[in-house]
Amino acid sequence: MGALTACHGGTQPLLSAARSLQNSSNSPRQALPIDAKQQSVTAVWKSAAISDCCPHGNGRRRFLSGDLGVRSFPARLHGSKEAERRSPNERHRQGPRASSLAIDGGDDADVSEKLDTPLQKQRQQRAKRARTGVAQATAGHLNVEDGEALIGSEKVGLQRAWDEVTAFSDALVRFARPHTIIGTSLSIVSVSLLAMTSPADFSHKAFIGILQALIPALQANVAIVGLNQVYDIEIDKINKPTLPLASGEFSVAQGVGLVAASAIASLLIGLAVGSQPLLWTLSLSLLLGFAYSTDLPFLRWKKYPILAAGCIFAVRAVLVQIGFYLHMQVSVLKRTAVLSRPVLFGTAFMSVFSLVIAFCKDIPDLEGDRQFNIQSFTVRMGQQKMFWICVSLLGAAYVGAIGVGFTCSRLWSKVVTVGAHAALGGILWHRARHVDFAKKASIVGFYMFVWKLFYAEYFLLPFVR
Repeated sequence: MGALTACHGGTQPLLSAARSLQNSSNSPRQALPIDAKQQSVTAVWKSAAISDCCPHGNGRRRFLSGDLGVRSFPARLHGSKEAERRSPNERHRQGPRASSLAIDGGDDADVSEKLDTPLQKQRQQRAKRARTGVAQATAGHLNVEDGEALIGSEKVGLQRAWDEVTAFSDALVRFARPHTIIGTSLSIVSVSLLAMTSPADFSHKAFIGILQALIPALQANVAIVGLNQVYDIEIDKINKPTLPLASGEFSVAQGVGLVAASAIASLLIGLAVGSQPLLWTLSLSLLLGFAYSTDLPFLRWKKYPILAAGCIFAVRAVLVQIGFYLHMQVSVLKRTAVLSRPVLFGTAFMSVFSLVIAFCKDIPDLEGDRQFNIQSFTVRMGQQKMFWICVSLLGAAYVGAIGVGFTCSRLWSKVVTVGAHAALGGILWHRARHVDFAKKASIVGFYMFVWKLFYAEYFLLPFVR
């Protein structure tokens, strides 16, 4: 603030002296004596030096650019020195007009070359530094703009990469068929809990045993449903167009790669665990999935309704219930293989449920199956008839579960088993009555509701004692 005040204060003498000098040059009759003029010039020169201290340099620029009427300050200074060197007689002979002309005259370029004062060098250096600073500031501005553009392009690139990762993840989830993943996970955990008969069984070892079964089973699940999509691309374009192979999000090579990687990983993990029940369950599940979907001679069992239902029944009702139970009972807890009452109930109940899922899944797929000559029960018998058969089978299963509940030895088990199955049976009947067969979305919604009932049963299974 002090420098700025001094700078602005030094500008006033500069303006006053410049106006005095201009008046003296324009009024020859009242020209100042040479000594007075020289003092004015000196005052102007000092004022110019003072104005150089200003960071903005406003006064100096106005003075040197001629805004005050003085075209060339160095030229005037040179003229004043020449007039000073003349003798008094010459000055008297030439008169004040000549003196004023001498002050105004002269070539600026010549005078600038002759005027090699330290102040001029200082001004030239300061101007050079100013030009350099402007250049650097301009370059810095461009660098900032380029940097912002670069950052913007990097953000766009990162956003594009994130979108690609998100899109691939979403397609991978749909490829894995989430409702089957949930069903497999719940069934393995629930059946494994049936093998635990005392609080001491709930240990770190048991938790590791569940993971040993869960991880390869999910890999096998992805391989089975993925293989079905590989061979059903054209059918899925009609029945399930949002699946990644049918929609073109995944290529056939990508689908085959995912199936192969999942199947190999499942078997390798099963071998590494060293559990014979687990390895047999994984191997047989993969073989049945291969036979169900692969379009080879004597295979593609999904074209034959009884064989198709048998594949789903064998995996969901038998292998999952008994295989993973024996893995926990024999390989993890090191006990003798004994099928308990809850395991037998779960196998029987899930046998009916697996058949219902096998029949019900074809009800929304009527159009595509008929076009590609897949002779499912729905194609042969019609949607509504097959639908009510599925509802009746599930209703019978819930009645049987209620009967089993009444025979439970413990009161809390009896209450939970009877009450929960009665409630689920009532919800099933209510939901079935509101299905609109003219809308495919309504039929698909009921099929997914059946899967929810499937999930609920695995929550109830450990309470059957």
